[in-house]
Amino acid sequence: MKSRNRLGAQVIVIGLALSIAAHSPANTSANRNDQPSDGVRGFGSVQTPQDDLNNKFIALSAARQAVDTKTSALKRATGKVKLCKSCVRSSQGGVDYAQKNLDNAHSDLERTTAQYFLDRANDDLQKTQAKLDDATNDLQSAQSDLTDAQNALDSAQKEYDAARQAAAAPASKPSQTDPSPAAPAVPSDSATLSMQKGVDAWKAGDFKAALGFYQTAADGGSAYAMFDLGAMYQNGQGDAVDLATAFQWYKKSSDAGAAIGTSQLGFCYLNGLGVDKNYFQAALLFQKSSDAGVAASTRSLGFMYDRGLGVPVDANEAFKLFLKAANAGDLYGMFDIGVYYENGKGGVGIDYSEAMKWYRKAADAQFPQAFRAVGFYFEKGWSVSKDNEEAKRWYTKAVAAGYKDAEADLKRLGG
Repeated sequence: MKSRNRLGAQVIVIGLALSIAAHSPANTSANRNDQPSDGVRGFGSVQTPQDDLNNKFIALSAARQAVDTKTSALKRATGKVKLCKSCVRSSQGGVDYAQKNLDNAHSDLERTTAQYFLDRANDDLQKTQAKLDDATNDLQSAQSDLTDAQNALDSAQKEYDAARQAAAAPASKPSQTDPSPAAPAVPSDSATLSMQKGVDAWKAGDFKAALGFYQTAADGGSAYAMFDLGAMYQNGQGDAVDLATAFQWYKKSSDAGAAIGTSQLGFCYLNGLGVDKNYFQAALLFQKSSDAGVAASTRSLGFMYDRGLGVPVDANEAFKLFLKAANAGDLYGMFDIGVYYENGKGGVGIDYSEAMKWYRKAADAQFPQAFRAVGFYFEKGWSVSKDNEEAKRWYTKAVAAGYKDAEADLKRLGG
């Protein structure tokens, strides 16, 4: 089992934490954000706090990319200086050797020949010294450029943080001339009742009836019924799989103010479900829903920083997001923190004990991949006593939970 491959395998299941199976009136109310969404605005529209937040996110991503570029340039300049210093030392050695030959010359011919090679050695030394001087100037420029880029990143981060606070603040009452849309209407009592009937029908496996009830609730203004319709069309429950229709319902849910709708909309853009792939748009939506408290979006945004999808590769930022998601109870976030500690990524050193701690947390919450990771640690004796029987027990749990990759682990141990 190669831990470095675990993270990428999760891209197709980021959105499953938001599946209709995971939410009902009893277990989603605490995770829902009822603040209205600004939606997508066209040219000529009034700038809103959310629009400004999106712009600041773009600027922040560009600033991070600039720091990455300047850091790479500094590394190249540093390498060039080291190489030129080595060349200067070599040239100086040639001069010293030629001077020694001249000092030891006995005849005019020997002195003439030694002087010729000394002149050539001095000329070579001057050239390599000039190259070193140029490389040193380039290094100083690279250091200055990186400092400027880091300062710009600090400024962009502060502006983004301020924009995020502004976007999260309660909106002032719009004036009669303000074209901004009003907050979405509260679902009617009949819509709420239809929503509950839809949940009950879905739990009973009557997907056709659930689809009808959710449709009625959505028509009555329920943003979460809109989300459920999207989930049912995505999964082919009550009707054939229709990703384009699912996308439209997720968008309606997001526009109506449901943060989980915004999150799932980002998942659609990330994976090209019902819409063309657009990693940058996915990142914007994950950032928005993460700010609204959706832990799965926080983890998804971390995944994008880990892989450089729509945003610059930034392992440190990915680690922060994974940790935030993990602390909010996201199982993928817990697992990913374990992966980072196992591989020494994101500004942390390799720490098997810390990795095991996070794998156990995820395993205690019944996360199948974590079962396998814990088993692997017992098999290898990483941070725990080597125990093949205990490893087999965890691998067996992983297989029983549907994680088929653990079957090979069991076979390896004779299980």
